Amino acid sequence: AFLCLRRGRWGWAALLGRVAARARPSGGLVAIPAAIEAIQGLRSAPWGDRLGRLASVAAPIAGLVGFLAWVGHRFGNWRLPFTVQDDLRGRLVLPPSRIVEGFG
Repeated sequence: AFLCLRRGRWGWAALLGRVAARARPSGGLVAIPAAIEAIQGLRSAPWGDRLGRLASVAAPIAGLVGFLAWVGHRFGNWRLPFTVQDDLRGRLVLPPSRIVEGFG
């Protein structure tokens, strides 16, 4: 997605951004660099190119919303991807600490 954004291949960037967001919630963050790249040269871009730029920004957001809607429907809690790493005692457990615990 990042390579397509940099090269101005907006359709591919939109597709890959959506796939990234559907795979993991953090994939929705692809919208931020997409917006940065889309803004550059926006004034001189033709209308078709502007629509592609808009799609490359909106697609990761739409993918994230779709993913969270599916999680909410399937598991009854749309926030589950964000809270699944919370320990039962209520403390936040980061993945690197889980890896270290695994070696222990």
